Amino acid sequence: MYYFILLVILLSGCSSMSTSKNSKYGTSSQGIAIKQLDTNKLKIGMHKKQVANLIGHPPHINPFAPDTWTYFQMTHGSIDETVLKLTFKNNKLIKIEKIKPKNS
Repeated sequence: MYYFILLVILLSGCSSMSTSKNSKYGTSSQGIAIKQLDTNKLKIGMHKKQVANLIGHPPHINPFAPDTWTYFQMTHGSIDETVLKLTFKNNKLIKIEKIKPKNS
């Protein structure tokens, strides 16, 4: 019984809403546009709090990988621009990656 309830809760977050470009409801956009973030000031060795103060927390942090922060923006189910992936170790920034989406 408990497994069923847990499954329902987990799957309820997996639904998606898509809107066409010609929809009367407009477009659906999620995430943070990387070009709006001040990423040039990011430096290896910064603490998580410093990074959060500079560019904010990502929209979602994976509970299974809390030391990896990913920033991106999606519109119509596809990633619009570069993905920013920050990796931390012991609360300090150790890696900064800017990844271009495959569909661009």
